[in-house]
Amino acid sequence: MLTPSVGTGDAADEIRAGMEGLLKSDVNGVVEALEQDYQAGKGMTAFLQETLGQDGGADTIRGLVDQLARGNDLKGDMLQRFTAPTQQDGGVFYPAAERMGYFSGALHQAFEGVNKGAAENVETLKTIFGFATGKLPGPGVGDATGWLSDQVFDTALSQYQSGQADLFESIVALTTPTGADGRRPYDGPAEVSYNEGWESVTRIPLN
Repeated sequence: MLTPSVGTGDAADEIRAGMEGLLKSDVNGVVEALEQDYQAGKGMTAFLQETLGQDGGADTIRGLVDQLARGNDLKGDMLQRFTAPTQQDGGVFYPAAERMGYFSGALHQAFEGVNKGAAENVETLKTIFGFATGKLPGPGVGDATGWLSDQVFDTALSQYQSGQADLFESIVALTTPTGADGRRPYDGPAEVSYNEGWESVTRIPLN
């Protein structure tokens, strides 16, 4: 179940629905387990690619992103969770950042697999991440629940659609909490963990 090989027909629908139910029940735990044991992310990518092709699929992905950002109960703060360190093997890592990087990498690969144009991708990204603007101090901030300033959100999408940025750059900006200035994505030590999760799936270096 954690590494579905999604094909076509009823069996594929059952696999996708089962994976969706499992993720909705504990997306943080499932993504952490996948990141540790299946670092290439093929199962998650297959699930997300199939889900992107479903009616309401972007809404499903939006809910999973929100739980990864704020916790399964949706009561946490994205920036606080993203930057919360954990000691392991004599070092420090940031588990929430790493989970988000892994999921975001799989989402990027899923978009690449669906292979739509930039204009259609932007509309899908708006559906997935539009809720995430707001609750940030400073100018250019929306009034919805989330962790992105309007400025970061709009810039990520407009630069991608105009060809100034690649798809992966936009997805990274949209899955990283906005920094304290409200104008740029977070820049700090938790990025290392995010990048490790991302690069294990995409093989696209972020540094």
